[in-house]
Amino acid sequence: MQYAQIKAPFAGQIASRSVDTGDFVSSATAARGEPLFILNRVDRFRIVFDVPESGANTIQTGQPVILVVDSVKDHEFKGQIQRSTGVLDPRTRTLRVEAELASIDRPLLPGMFGQVRVTMDGQQAAPASQAK
Repeated sequence: MQYAQIKAPFAGQIASRSVDTGDFVSSATAARGEPLFILNRVDRFRIVFDVPESGANTIQTGQPVILVVDSVKDHEFKGQIQRSTGVLDPRTRTLRVEAELASIDRPLLPGMFGQVRVTMDGQQAAPASQAK
């Protein structure tokens, strides 16, 4: 009976559900491998963006970023870089970077696109590529 309940490690909103009440669920190794649910965390947001090769060497953990989303007028979301791949993508010559935003006080939905600005040494850099 301990497997009768599934608990997420964080609070959020269910974005997708591939099972219904009463469905038989087998182990992930025996089944088709699809997730039972997709849960979006909404108290913190992770933004993923690519930095061109020309600015990749300046990216550091803890750097401030600003996210601007077209659909949320006149508001900038502030956050910090948490991690990067540390390697340029050989196809695009860009560095994949992740930043986190906390304390969202305006409507920001998972999956929205926007533009990210990274501040380097007290100067605002050219915008990075679009964030998702």
